Amino acid sequence: MAEEEKQEKKEQKAEEKVAKKVNLPGGMFLWGIMGAMVLAGLLGGFALAQLLAGSDPTPPQNQNAGDSKDPVPIKTFDDLLSENPDQEMSWPYEIQEPIIANLDEPGVTRYIRASITLQVSSEMNKENGPVFLQEKELVIRDTIHAFFSDLSLEDVRGRRNIERIKKQIREIINEQLFSESKPFILEIYFREFAVQ
Repeated sequence: MAEEEKQEKKEQKAEEKVAKKVNLPGGMFLWGIMGAMVLAGLLGGFALAQLLAGSDPTPPQNQNAGDSKDPVPIKTFDDLLSENPDQEMSWPYEIQEPIIANLDEPGVTRYIRASITLQVSSEMNKENGPVFLQEKELVIRDTIHAFFSDLSLEDVRGRRNIERIKKQIREIINEQLFSESKPFILEIYFREFAVQ
């Protein structure tokens, strides 16, 4: 019996040593993780502060608006029309941010991300047109987002479907913005079109 008690005490001491060895590195591992989290939080906060400190509270000017002259305020629809449409060429207008929308796929989360450029008719004034389109960009983005949300995964596969989507977006935007006149959006271009 005495030997059994000695054996048990030896086993307990061995287990305690193992437990101490296990706790020590585990505790250091925990402190290491906590330290890394604090460091990541500090770096993220610093980066965010730098980003916000460098940002300008005024909205960005559209790069398509032209740098040489300030555009004339748009008072009537005729202000949008170009004076010499035959001598000018159509011009592009880039929608600033990509449009992201969930596809209509039951049971699976699929989304589409598209960066879009509008090819605008030469009949729209190059100085006032970008200002008008920038003012209407929220409507354009919302219209395209709603359109994408109605599409399924099969609707966005293949070249034929992409061309059909471009045509439908062009028609919807022209109807939305120029319902009382002839269409000014000639073509839709995708700078990026990703389905995930």
